[in-house]
Amino acid sequence: MQEREIIKYAGLLGIVLAVLLPIAGMAGFKAEITWLIAVLGLITGFFLKADVKTLLAGIVLLSITGIFATIPQFGELLTNIFKNLAVFAGAMIAIPAIRVIWSKFKVRF
Repeated sequence: MQEREIIKYAGLLGIVLAVLLPIAGMAGFKAEITWLIAVLGLITGFFLKADVKTLLAGIVLLSITGIFATIPQFGELLTNIFKNLAVFAGAMIAIPAIRVIWSKFKVRF
């Protein structure tokens, strides 16, 4: 399987799970769901050639997670969806961010 296919399928599955599981009535932060979404994010991030836009989009998604909590009828559902997406995005951008940091401190002889 090529890298592009791995990124496509792991990313698509992670996003679908992050969005559909809270809609299906499953709690937004059950441990098993969170681990599965995080592992899919790590797999996607491992093969992703991230640029600044990708890292910035992940950081923005992580920062807006709780802003929907005050909406009366759909706030909890939207918050759970964005929490799951934040888990996926956080895990996905972790690997490219570590690569960037590592490349800055790598000792060259």
